Amino acid sequence: KNIVEIHGNIFFEKCTNCSFRRWSDKIYAEVPKCPRCGNFLRPDVVFFGEPLPQKAMQKSWDFARKADTIIVLGTSGVVYPAAQIPYIVIENGGKVIEINMEPTLLSDSADISIFGKSGEILPEIIKYLKTELKR
Repeated sequence: KNIVEIHGNIFFEKCTNCSFRRWSDKIYAEVPKCPRCGNFLRPDVVFFGEPLPQKAMQKSWDFARKADTIIVLGTSGVVYPAAQIPYIVIENGGKVIEINMEPTLLSDSADISIFGKSGEILPEIIKYLKTELKR
């Protein structure tokens, strides 16, 4: 229900000049142009070196302050400000579940660390929870 896309969404494209934004799953042969102003369109994602959207980060921090549990998937946990989110959860009494291929800087602070492929681990967690909820 409440999703904050701090790194954007690859299925949207946005204008490099105006506020135009739209959903798209097209693969272009040439860089597309904005139908509004004619400038280039680009994926609506944050590229390396670009700042994260401040509104999205603020909303993420607000959610983190209220969260009783957070699941952190497949991240090195070293790129800030996003890497701060699990620590905000911890500071506010919440629990952290880390799922990653290998230990990270977060591992020592996490309540549970599970190492392996999230695509394999998450379905097992869902299966377990469904079984437990039936009891």
